Amino acid sequence: PPQSPDLNPIKGIWAIIKQRLRRRVFDSEEDMKEALQEEWDKITMQEIRDRIADMPRRCAQLKKYSG
Repeated sequence: PPQSPDLNPIKGIWAIIKQRLRRRVFDSEEDMKEALQEEWDKITMQEIRDRIADMPRRCAQLKKYSG
């Protein structure tokens, strides 16, 4: 399906960032933006490759459950 977020690798990257920032409290919007940028910069090529490598499994699941 064209609008399937399960097939969008960036969703997995944002999930990593969200997990890393989950328990943090920010004093300002600027602090939050800085933390987001820091975590974005920490994303490794291996984490990106892992998300892309998981695509065949995700496609198979989508086909199995969505037809």
